[in-house]
Amino acid sequence: MENSMNQVENPYNSINKKDIEATNNKHRNRMDQIRQARADHF
Repeated sequence: MENSMNQVENPYNSINKKDIEATNNKHRNRMDQIRQARADHF
């Protein structure tokens, strides 16, 4: 069951992996900026 699910997801993941990573990096950078702003504020 788990293997068949992975086989379904793999093509999608391989196509969009770079886009997903780029989006994750953007979110991570944004969270770091917010964290830094809060640290500066308090």
